[in-house]
Amino acid sequence: PTNFVRKVVVLPGGPEPVTSLSDLAGLTLVLPEGDPFRRELVRLRDDSDSAFFIHSHRGRIRAEELLTRVAHGEIEAAVVDDIVARAAMAAESNLQLGPIVSERLPIVWLLRQNTPELKTALDEYLKRHVSVALNGRTRRSQTYGIIYDRYYENPKTILGFREPQHRPDKSGKISEYDELIQTMSEPLGLDWRMVAALVFQESRFYPFARSKADARGLMQVLPKFAGDDADSLYYAEPNLRAGLRLMSATYNSYAYLDSLDRWRFTLAEYHAGVGHLTDARRMAMDHGRDPNRWEGSLEEMLPRLARGKYFKRTRHGYYNGSETVKYVKEILDRYRTYMRLVPRYQPEPLEEPDLILPAILNIGLKTRAELGQKIPPPAD
Repeated sequence: PTNFVRKVVVLPGGPEPVTSLSDLAGLTLVLPEGDPFRRELVRLRDDSDSAFFIHSHRGRIRAEELLTRVAHGEIEAAVVDDIVARAAMAAESNLQLGPIVSERLPIVWLLRQNTPELKTALDEYLKRHVSVALNGRTRRSQTYGIIYDRYYENPKTILGFREPQHRPDKSGKISEYDELIQTMSEPLGLDWRMVAALVFQESRFYPFARSKADARGLMQVLPKFAGDDADSLYYAEPNLRAGLRLMSATYNSYAYLDSLDRWRFTLAEYHAGVGHLTDARRMAMDHGRDPNRWEGSLEEMLPRLARGKYFKRTRHGYYNGSETVKYVKEILDRYRTYMRLVPRYQPEPLEEPDLILPAILNIGLKTRAELGQKIPPPAD
């Protein structure tokens, strides 16, 4: 286990504390859908003759969102882990802890049975960074402790992470440059969310970023490739224009690949350059691999460019291709997250109602006149 928790009832704040199961009479206690603790809660209610109701919220809603609804009076009470409840109380003042309804329960990771390598890696990480004794005493490394405190203990960071600018699922925004990225990317046939994922990877949306190789700005463009925009790369629009010009040309050059590999090759060339990517493709052919495939081919060839017996035979020499493989994976993972949180296209706004209604009525009158039938008028 990485921690021990207790299940606790959380209710809206009030003048009187709620400390016993009998105080919950008539209330509906809500759990996230699929929470296995529901069975235990039903057993606890029946054994104690407590007159409360139990409901599993439909849809994939997290415990934090349930607590927000409790605070706003939309839900009477929720049952969640105590550490989640205390973290939420740092952001929502209208909450109170009710009765604890479980013994200490272990928090553990669950993995599919066919992922032994992932399990080994996770076990090694956890052994280095966290240990929990049977009495519940937890020891955390500095790294793991910082992460834990950030989300569960530090009120300042807990509040910060709930701000809309840090929550695309709440604000519908990825960054302050969304509109500009979308306006400049979509006419080129590039999904602006993929471009945003690359911009985050390159600069964390910091327009004054500069690398050791002198790559600059949001898309980390080298001045020698920026043309007329070379002197303006710390400004968002010129930087995006120069970066997208390179990215679009690369993307179009791989039009013969399937959609996913097209993006993989585009991102890889953006990161490694055409020379090293060409070396990896030639190496793939030498080893009987398909130079037009990523998985099982380029994904394995690029890291070999850092090994002497391979890069000595290439035109462009040594290259740490593992970084490019990691780069491509991280951007694609981030892009998939952005796809879930933010739509590619914003819906067109509806016309003003006072303009729509007369048009509808006119269509109706014309239809009655043309058909010569007694069609009842629209309801008010």
